Amino acid sequence: MTMLSRLVFFGTELFSVPTLEALIGAGYDIAAIVTKPDTVRGRGKKTFVHPVKQIGIDHAIPVLQPEKLIDIEDELRSFDAQCAVLVSYGKIIPGRILNVFEPVGIVNIHPSRLPALRGPSPIEAAIISGQKETAISIMKLDEGMDTGPVYLQQTVHLAGNETKPELSERLATIGANTLLGVLPQIITGQLQPKSQGNTDVSVTSLISKTDGVLNPTTDDAMTLERKIRAFQGYPKPHLIVSDNDVIVTSAKVVSNVSETTLTIPCARNTWLEIISLIAPSGRSMSGTDFMRGYLKDREISLLGST
Repeated sequence: MTMLSRLVFFGTELFSVPTLEALIGAGYDIAAIVTKPDTVRGRGKKTFVHPVKQIGIDHAIPVLQPEKLIDIEDELRSFDAQCAVLVSYGKIIPGRILNVFEPVGIVNIHPSRLPALRGPSPIEAAIISGQKETAISIMKLDEGMDTGPVYLQQTVHLAGNETKPELSERLATIGANTLLGVLPQIITGQLQPKSQGNTDVSVTSLISKTDGVLNPTTDDAMTLERKIRAFQGYPKPHLIVSDNDVIVTSAKVVSNVSETTLTIPCARNTWLEIISLIAPSGRSMSGTDFMRGYLKDREISLLGST
């Protein structure tokens, strides 16, 4: 362990958790955790505590939740940290805050092979585009969106059946382990980052609820199957089947229609079999059981949007 081991951690989402836990377990001195303010969720308007904050509470680590990062600039400087680690924090970091941690700066984990799939949804984009592999990039943060120089990239091979939650968990664990392996060299300056360059650049967009609406009139079965895997968890892939709004939890591409399964005609003369779903009642069931319980004479009518 390097002597220069006092860190500030920035993170909010579940993807942040393995790295924070790994840093604590490895003996790093986490001076503070910076996370987004608590949110109110559900009909009961209950306060939701982000998982990263809960780890701070459990380990008696100071937790900062500013609306604007510049409001805590002086406090961050007071920690006298050698660098910061940021994983899935959810906000662009202004230059003044980046400068607090120079010369090492803020080290970031991004789940793609940068400069490909910059932005907020690289995991979903990798699934939807049918990539055979992705990567974990350990980079130095700058004021751009995932444009900073890269220390190391770890290739991750994909089987082609991953869902967003499964791949997120896997990449988060790989990212944490990869960071632990190189962070001492980053802090001491033995490992220097290299510019990403300007070739093969692509930028992902923020996922919205409307992205979860499946439209078989415009998308073929392969595209829909990938979207179903990419949008598990959020925004949840919805399909209107004979006036029933269902959440599709698994599906597969098939070569033709079957009377015994819930098979959906899609664009370009392709077919998608719905293996499992959540019915309007909220009950999880197979596509076949849905046909028995909801579809008269097994006739299927579709709507591409709500």
